[in-house]
Order: sequence, then structure tokens, then C-alpha cells
Amino acid sequence: MNKLKIIENHDFYSELIKDSNIYFADKDNNKKFEIYDIEIPKNIEFDELEYYIHNVGFYANYFLKWLKQLDFAIDILSNYDYNKETKYNRIDHLTYNIENYIIRFQSVTDRLIQLINGVFHLTIHESNVNGNVVMSSLKVSRSSVPSKLSPIKKHLKKLYNERNTIIHRHSYLEKELRKLELFYDFDKNTIDKQIKNFRTQKLKDYIKEKREDYSLNNEKLFELLPALLDELLIEYKKQRNKLIKITRQ
Repeated sequence: MNKLKIIENHDFYSELIKDSNIYFADKDNNKKFEIYDIEIPKNIEFDELEYYIHNVGFYANYFLKWLKQLDFAIDILSNYDYNKETKYNRIDHLTYNIENYIIRFQSVTDRLIQLINGVFHLTIHESNVNGNVVMSSLKVSRSSVPSKLSPIKKHLKKLYNERNTIIHRHSYLEKELRKLELFYDFDKNTIDKQIKNFRTQKLKDYIKEKREDYSLNNEKLFELLPALLDELLIEYKKQRNKLIKITRQ
């Protein structure tokens, strides 16, 4: 089983699915809505327990989707269609998808902070959620979550400078990619065959290296996450059981 599948099958997600089947069903045992629904039917009113389960489930589900997108972002580096007429060339496509990967990789922390806010039932509105506010709350800071999040943040830092450059300053300007950009500025119909073969091989080598680097990045990230999910599961059960006593007993 690959490491992303291990996350998807983690007990944290299994518990959320189980609870959604219990608490989001009507008297005929039909699902009133899904745990990841954005628009809840107008005739449904949450009690605090249902709100909590839905809120955690929503952010947990979309965090998992983010990881899956990060995973297939590597494949997209190689999916340029040479037979299709486009406004962009091969290096434009590659640069866009490298930048996309870097931004998504670095943004994993933001998604985790939203999830932690939900699990600890801090009730901070998502627009006001940030790492300092969430991680400095007494509920979170006194738990084991900071120690499990720390190695994840350290790992994600490796592309921190690149992400900030892309977001705040300019496009990705790696030296080898800029060389390829020069080669691919030539019209493929007029370029010398030897140069064309040379640039094709250089591109293949470059993409192979990027795919390997990014695959290692993802593998390490997916390896670190289950330990954090273990702690979030403990807190989720604690908060859920407290709300069951309030709303169901």
C-alpha cells in the first residue's frame, strides 16, 4: 500500500465516515447530506455535534484532496500535448506546473492549520485562521500536536523561498529551466534536427530529475502525516464525546 493510501485509510478518516453515517442520517437511515457538502439543505439545522462533525469532515476531506492533487501534480509535468495548437509552448506548460507544485507543496501547512482549528473546535472563522493564532491556543499548545506538526513544517520549508518568490516577486527562474526556454523559443519546423534532438533530451533529463525530487518530497510528507493524524484522532474523539453528552443525553 502506498503512503498516500495509508493516509486515506487512516483511522481518523474512518472515524469521520462512521460518525457521518450515524449522525447525518434521517429516521429512515438515508443520508441527509454528505460530510464534505458545502451547501447544506435549507431545511437542515445543525446542533453543535452535527456542526462539529461536518466542520472537521469538510476540512479533513479537502485536505486529503489537496494531497491527491499534490500527488498527481507530478504526472502533469509530463502531459503536454504536442499535437494540440495552444497559446503556450512546452516550457510555458512546464513552468506553470512546476510553480503549481511548489505553491501546493508549501500550502500544505495552511490546510493543516484549518484542519487543526476544526478538530480542536476553536471556532475561529476560516478567514481569520493562521498558524500563530491556532497553535498558540491553550488547547492546541498543551497537546502533542505541535511536536507532530513541527517535522512536517520543517520538511515543507525546503520550497519556502521558491514559493515566496513566485507569489510575491516573479516567475520561477531556475537556471536550467531558463536554458530550456531559450531552446524552445525556436520554431520546431525551422530548427536544426541536431539541436531539436539535443533540446528534447535535455528536457527529458530535466523533467526526470524534477519528478524524482518532487516524488521524494511527497513520499516524506506522506510518511510524516500519520503521526499527526493519530493525535488529531485522539482530540476528535474527545471533542465529539463531549458534544454527545451535551446534545444527545
